Amino acid sequence: MDHESADRIGDAAERAPDSATATSGFDDRAQGAADRNDRVIIDDEDDFRAGRQPAATAPWPGR
Repeated sequence: MDHESADRIGDAAERAPDSATATSGFDDRAQGAADRNDRVIIDDEDDFRAGRQPAATAPWPGR
């Protein structure tokens, strides 16, 4: 989930406050997912600059 998509979901929830999107809290979860994805991207960029393999492509522990 990226911030652009999360913002669209939040906008839809604001336009229709009685909708399932608004009442289920999906807009808040979408924003949280976008925030978590930002941290992964930043961490991966830091790993790349340090010469480490990014987390998204690193093998699972024990494999």
